[in-house]
Parts: sequence; C-alpha cells; structure tokens
Amino acid sequence: MRQTLSRMKLYLSLLLTICFSFLKAQYCEIENRFTQSDYFSLLEIDSITNVQYGTANDFLGTSQNLKMDLYFPKESVDELDKKPFILLIHGGGFYSGDRSHKKAECIKFAQNGFVTATISYRLDWDDTNPFGITKAIYRAQQDAEASLRFLTNHADDYGIDTSWMFIGGSSAGAITANNVVYSDQSEWNSIYLGIETDQGSIKTSGNTLTDQFTLKGVFNNWGAVPLRVVEPSELIPQIAFHGELDDVVGIDTLTGLMGSRSIHEVLEENGICSDLSVDPIGGHGIYIDLEGLVFRTQKTSCFFKNIMCDECSSIYTTDKVDPACTLLSSNELNTEIKVFPNPTSNLINFGETLKGNLTITSLDGKTIMEIKSFNANLLDVSNLAKGTYILQLSSQNSEYLMKVEKL
Repeated sequence: MRQTLSRMKLYLSLLLTICFSFLKAQYCEIENRFTQSDYFSLLEIDSITNVQYGTANDFLGTSQNLKMDLYFPKESVDELDKKPFILLIHGGGFYSGDRSHKKAECIKFAQNGFVTATISYRLDWDDTNPFGITKAIYRAQQDAEASLRFLTNHADDYGIDTSWMFIGGSSAGAITANNVVYSDQSEWNSIYLGIETDQGSIKTSGNTLTDQFTLKGVFNNWGAVPLRVVEPSELIPQIAFHGELDDVVGIDTLTGLMGSRSIHEVLEENGICSDLSVDPIGGHGIYIDLEGLVFRTQKTSCFFKNIMCDECSSIYTTDKVDPACTLLSSNELNTEIKVFPNPTSNLINFGETLKGNLTITSLDGKTIMEIKSFNANLLDVSNLAKGTYILQLSSQNSEYLMKVEKL
C-alpha cells in the first residue's frame, strides 16, 4: 500500500512538473503577449466588479465588506484557459484612496494578457493612538492576504494560473505589497507586542480560507519595506519606479524603511533580479500621467515575462528607457559562433575572428556599446555592469544574435 501511494505521489509530482513546464513554454512562445505590446484591444477586455473577498472590522469596530474588481481578456478571444495574475493595491497614506484608482493599470495589464485585480482595504486609524498608523498598515496587509487567499481558492473561476502570481501597488499600496512578501506574523508581533491579539492574525483575518499562495515578483511604485523584516531567503524579483527627491517615502533607507534603491541593492547583492527606474528630479509619484502609466505597465509586463521565461536580469536606469522584451528562444540564438567563457567577467572569446558591426544591447532595449567594423576574436566587456546582454553582429551577408551574461 505504501509503495502504491509513493508511486501515486511521484506520478502526480511528475504530472505537475510537466504541466508547469508546458504552461511556461506556452507563455514564452506566444509572440507579443505579456510584452510592451497590447495583445488585446480594449473591446476584448472583460471585468467582474464588486466581488466580495472578505469581511473585517475597521478601526472603529464597524464591520466592513471587502471587495475587489477583476479585469481579464474575454474568453471568446483568449487562447489560454489559465493566465498569470497581478494584484494591484492603491495608495493614499493608509487613510484615503480607492480601488478604482488602479482600474487603468489593471486594464493595461489585461490588454497585455494578464488577469488583474484591484482591491479595497480598510483605511484610516485612531490618530489619538501613537500606534494607530501601525495598526492601519497591519490591517492593509491582512486584507491583501485575505484577497490572495480568496483568489487562489477561486483560481479556476477567474482563469488564474497560481504558479505565476505577482503583486504591486503605489505608495501605501507598494508598502503593503512588500509587507505581504516580507512581513510575517512573528515579525509583526516583535514590532508591536500584542498586535495579533488586538487585531487578529494576518492569516485568518477577513475570511476563513486556508489557501496558500506564492508570489513571484513585485511591481513597486515609490514604496518601501521595514528594514528589519527582509531576509535573504525571502527575496523575490522586483521592478520599481521612484523619484530621487521623494520626501514622503525615501528612495534609500530612512527611519527603518528600505526604499526602492535600498531594496534594489539588497536584491543585486543576493543575485535576485531587480529593475529600478529613478527619476533624478522626481518626487513622490513619477510617470503618473497617461503616458507614464503606459510606460510603467509596459515595462513591468516585460519584466514579469522575463521572470516567467528565466530571462530576468538586473537594470538600474535614470533614463526613461522605452520597454522592449528581447526574449530569445533557443532557435533564435546563433549556435555556430562560440561565445566563451559565458558568463564572463572580462573578455569574451568568439573562437574565431568576427567581422561586421557589433552592437551590445541591454534586456530593456538600450544600446550599451556599438563598434563599427569590428574585426577581432576577443571582446573586452570589463566595463559593462553586471547583467545579461544581447550581442548583435551584422555583416553584409548575415546577422547573428548571442546572449552573454556579465558577472
């Protein structure tokens, strides 16, 4: 009997692995989906609004129904039954804001091919209590986790692939997103003794669902996370947008909070993919007009696709570089030219003399180096920052693409 159960477990494990690999390949092979391009038109996006995911008491003790809105490609036009998912959380300093503020971003991500949701969560606090804001931040995390348990439980109803779930937000919403990833119950209990008794558990507030979820990446817009809660074992990829002059949520470490640049540095130090766009003259909230919203969602779609396709690399830029997914499948890479060592820290050896125009491009589409009339068998890349690059060699009769990782 034990041998039979063991074989069944092995079979199920193999079946899940095969299904996961198939979905992953599917996501990577569909041209333009989950990229900077609109894969679906506005008319091809559907929505379900006012979905109740839980009930909880606000700071006054009044019961509040917790609701969300979902956006996704219409079944009639979508070839995928299951899709990657993004949860978006609005800002407002934990005392104001509305889930409708994330509607436009949800729709843009849905046009790129994702299922998206935006949630309402409990706002405001007792300003006579010195820990009032702390409790409000805690309640926001409780509600976000309740929504993720609900969505995991109803994944089949909404066409969500729970293998690829992402989270993001702006300001207070970005802080909440990072707290969901990094702040567990024991850490909260050490920050505020008795908060679990006073406010209830993170894992049981809002609803009684016990579904577990795993998040694969964060969309951080001018947010932060408590310094003391970040553990190397918990780190996941993050794409962030932050103003250098932000005096509301600092870009670096301030009063115990790690801003976007501090998070980026920790991720890089631990070999975790991180993409940070910094506006040198920006304050709290950058790229917030329609053009900027499109820029942030397009770049984030590409970043999440790179994660799903194992093509993610770290990027730090102070320029508004137009997003471009440069994912290369194995059949697009030239295999006739040798590139070694790869990864490399200094020199690339091609094994033969190459002639032509050589261009080196980062994964966000930015040209890093251009050499006209290249004629050599070696290339010095010691000045390149750590990351993954695409080498393109163009000659009169042919064109070659090579992917190189710089250590």
